[in-house]
Amino acid sequence: MKQETVFTQQAHQGSESLHRTVLMTGATGLIGRTWLPLLKKRQPGRQLVALVRRREDITRLSQLGVTAFLGDLIKPNLGLQKADYQVLLNTVEEIAHCAADIRFSSSLAEARAINVNGTKELLDLARRSRHCKKFAHLSTVYVVGDRTGDFQEEPIQPGRFLSPYQQSKHEAEEIVLHAAKDIPVVIYRLSTVIGDAESGRVLQFNYFHQLLKLALSNPLPVIPGDPDAPIDLITSDWAVAALDHLFTDCFTPGEVFHLCAGPERSLTASALIDLTFNFFEDHPHRMPTWRLRRPQLMSLPEFEHYARQSLANGLRHRFWHSLSRFLPHLGLSQSFRHPKTSAALRSTKLTQLPIRESLTKVL
Repeated sequence: MKQETVFTQQAHQGSESLHRTVLMTGATGLIGRTWLPLLKKRQPGRQLVALVRRREDITRLSQLGVTAFLGDLIKPNLGLQKADYQVLLNTVEEIAHCAADIRFSSSLAEARAINVNGTKELLDLARRSRHCKKFAHLSTVYVVGDRTGDFQEEPIQPGRFLSPYQQSKHEAEEIVLHAAKDIPVVIYRLSTVIGDAESGRVLQFNYFHQLLKLALSNPLPVIPGDPDAPIDLITSDWAVAALDHLFTDCFTPGEVFHLCAGPERSLTASALIDLTFNFFEDHPHRMPTWRLRRPQLMSLPEFEHYARQSLANGLRHRFWHSLSRFLPHLGLSQSFRHPKTSAALRSTKLTQLPIRESLTKVL
């Protein structure tokens, strides 16, 4: 707490450097924890402030030269003490909103609490602040729900949502876009992040990784899947580097950007399944406990009918229920286009390694 006090005192004394403050939420999450050191390196003249919910994060972040405020996105004034909130109103120039409830198992009320109401609170801070010039909202390409087709970097009309996470992130986008008339906002939609391109290290496991584990103990003879559907995957190192460039060097208020592979760099559902099973079948340390059974693919409507008839109870039902928030994506032909992102990155050396190579390392 001492660092908070010093920061507050400096702000009240009119320290000029504190009028160049970057506020980040979600600094301990997958994107935030990787992006924060990069922001620190790229913007050494700026004060970095993180909003955290755990006291132990204050000490850890202070070792990186980052000031941490203990708060809560879902509470009025971000759950901050009055003096600390006033400091942010007086000093914040840029906001990177990375925090989100990414659990597919959350109820809609739980997902909305952080993803929608937390975004409203942060937008209110930006609206009331004296210096805010940038507001970056991290979203997901899967706000499209179960709609199929090509999706551009623009506001979208979604289909049926497959999870409360999707619905709450779409609702958050709507309030961010509505705020664009008086706040300089940008939406960055990320695709599925699988791990580091070079090492294959996974910093945060998600439902895609659970899907990969499906190959080792699959009790389902069939799964939903369009063999030709592109499965859009990106690596964490590329995603963070691209995000940092877009935010730091190419911030364009009112725009939507896709940080994705695009159909031209995506594996098809059938190629993804083949790569995964080939990898485990040929693994030099293959375990006798692995039950490698390649599932048959069927259309999503057919599978949903099958699930109602054949997965009503027992182990298969529990297995399907745990993966039902993500598994249907294999049966949806969704292509995410990224012309604006590609144009913005053209002047950099940022390139995506072939996803087949990166995914093999992750496996």
